[in-house]
Amino acid sequence: MLDSLATLNELVLVVDPDGVCTTCRACPTLHARLRGTPGPGATLAALFEPELAEALLALAKSALGRGGAAHTEHTIRGVGLLRLEAAPTAEGAALVLGRLVADQPSSEGAEGLLEQIMLASVAGIVVLDPGGRITYANRAAERILGLERSALTGRTYDDPAWHPTDVDGGPWPDENQPFVRVMRSKRPVEDIRHAIEWPDGRRRILSINGGPILGPTGEIERLVFAIIDITEEHEAATRHARLQRELEELAKREGLAVLAGGVAHDFNNLLVGVMGASSLAARALPEEHPARPHLALIDQAADRAAELVQQMLAVAGRAPMSREPLELDAVVTGVDQLLESLAGGRARLDLDLGAGEATFEGDRVQLQRVVMNLVLNAAQALERAERSGTIHVRTRVEELAPDALPPAALPLADPGATGGAQCYALLEVEDDGPGIPAELRDRIFEPFFTTRETGHGLGLAAVGGIVRSLGGFVQVEEAPGGGTLFRVGLPCTSTRATPAPPPIRRDAELGRRVVLVVDDETVVRRLLQRLLEAEGCEVVAAGSPSEGWARFQERRDELGFALLDVTMPEGGGAALMERILAERPDLPVFLMSGYSRDAVPAERAAGFLAKPFRYDDLVNVLAEALP
Repeated sequence: MLDSLATLNELVLVVDPDGVCTTCRACPTLHARLRGTPGPGATLAALFEPELAEALLALAKSALGRGGAAHTEHTIRGVGLLRLEAAPTAEGAALVLGRLVADQPSSEGAEGLLEQIMLASVAGIVVLDPGGRITYANRAAERILGLERSALTGRTYDDPAWHPTDVDGGPWPDENQPFVRVMRSKRPVEDIRHAIEWPDGRRRILSINGGPILGPTGEIERLVFAIIDITEEHEAATRHARLQRELEELAKREGLAVLAGGVAHDFNNLLVGVMGASSLAARALPEEHPARPHLALIDQAADRAAELVQQMLAVAGRAPMSREPLELDAVVTGVDQLLESLAGGRARLDLDLGAGEATFEGDRVQLQRVVMNLVLNAAQALERAERSGTIHVRTRVEELAPDALPPAALPLADPGATGGAQCYALLEVEDDGPGIPAELRDRIFEPFFTTRETGHGLGLAAVGGIVRSLGGFVQVEEAPGGGTLFRVGLPCTSTRATPAPPPIRRDAELGRRVVLVVDDETVVRRLLQRLLEAEGCEVVAAGSPSEGWARFQERRDELGFALLDVTMPEGGGAALMERILAERPDLPVFLMSGYSRDAVPAERAAGFLAKPFRYDDLVNVLAEALP
């Protein structure tokens, strides 16, 4: 039996409890390491090196003590790993079998292999003592931490030169440091992320994993951390998240645009009837008539309804809007009296206008709406806080590089689209009210979001929509000393500003012209018919493009001009205009819509009438273009 075991194992021993060997058979490799001659009465201590002799005796006693098999391993320097097992025999001795399972490198070789692993690692490996001082750093740590190993060794984890922050640049308390967390818990940590500053000022974002090396009594002897530079990955994730937010915002705006367009079309048509009928009634009544105050109330309510529709369209970027060179200072001074009124009794309005003659492309009325909405928002903040204060309205011109805008800037447009620094006309509205909580600042431009019980959530959303459509940007931040600061930036242009247009005077009479009116809303058709007939015109009305084309064919040579609604079935007014002009290129054709003129193909139109409109609006548009 022993012969069979000897062919399968490199070492076969029979050992009594005192360590005396009655049998010892070893392979040539192990036999060459024996210190004595095997034979009856030879002890383990006489045959083997002290460490191996102690391991063999302990294994034999363990098997005898438990009355069953016992296992252990022992590394023989220069030979390899000896895997040992022992079992008791019937004679009260222990049978010990040993097999060499693998050659193990020498300690010098192991240390060399470990150093090669450290050098090849793409992760920065640092070892710290319990005092927080770096005692080892590999080559990757040099690259990741921006220091040579000689400079890293001896540096503490909390050296102020690291300038640690969280990944967003905020404070990074000491209790968040991986070293502190491991020291307190004696447990590993995973993916702790924070930022440090390199000696050249660049910031890097790190992901840190690590844990303790414990001594025999459980105390921490060393701490080992693996550090990965995730700056590029973090920036890519941030860009992706921002793009995702912008796509979600775009989807919301597109959905709102569809909703706003449908509501505006129907509601504006109703308002045409209300406002037009009111203006006709006012023309028919003498100045002192008692019904005039009631008509004034109707006009005020209609104006308010029209304003809400315009705000919805502005939120969706589809408000009626013209483009002309404007000076920001002139836009503000054009409504300074209204701003005083909006500020109310609690707030003092302070104007500091310094944009000079710098111009930008925009719509005067819509930009004045931006200023008024921001001032009204500031006044309401002071009112809710039940305090008095000052609303500062400032303008200036500034060259801004693409990276000059803080991350908090609302991404309504790409201010760096032109590549280099760009001139911006800046409008700032600042109040000393209670301020806007940081967690709400990203939401205040969302449609229908409001913190007021009676608010509709369209004012600031309209500001965003208007500024977006002009290629500008909006920022909101905490004002110095508290309160809120809104900053609007509009890209400058070299074109000279256009003076505010004076009120149009009707110098031309419409006369007895034949007018083609095409609109699918009965209320609008009837109202236009009455308005135009009051001017002495004959109206040929139609409720669809196909009917309008038929009426045109009937009165082709008699028509003096045409009024066509843009949004109708069967191709709408723009398509009908092209058909009409193909046969009567001399006929003035006017388009009507509740949408922005920019959204209407009106290049060949004689004029554009924005819905809703009153009597004077209609006549002024016609008189401006008709001979």
